[in-house]
Amino acid sequence: MPIQVLNASSITGLAASKQSILQNQGFSSVTAGNYSYQTPAASQVYYPSAASEATAQAVAQALGIDSANLIQNANATGGDQIIVVLAGEL
Repeated sequence: MPIQVLNASSITGLAASKQSILQNQGFSSVTAGNYSYQTPAASQVYYPSAASEATAQAVAQALGIDSANLIQNANATGGDQIIVVLAGEL
C-alpha cells in the first residue's frame, strides 16, 4: 500500500527523513511532501480501512507516533493509501 509522508511543520526535510526511515524498515512505496492544511497538535497516521490498520500501526511504530493518533478515514486518504502528517514533535 502506498504511503505518503507530509510535513506540516516548519522543519525543513522532516518528511524526507521520515521517508528514509520507512524505506529502511522495508516499506517500498513511500513518497514525501508538504502538508498544506492546518498543522495538527500531534503527528497523525490516516488509513483507509480496517484492512490497512495493521500496516498503519507498523508505520506509526516505525516513526514513533502514538497509536492514539491512528485515524481511519477513507476520505482523507483517497481510499487507497496511508497518509502520515508530521506535526514536528517527533
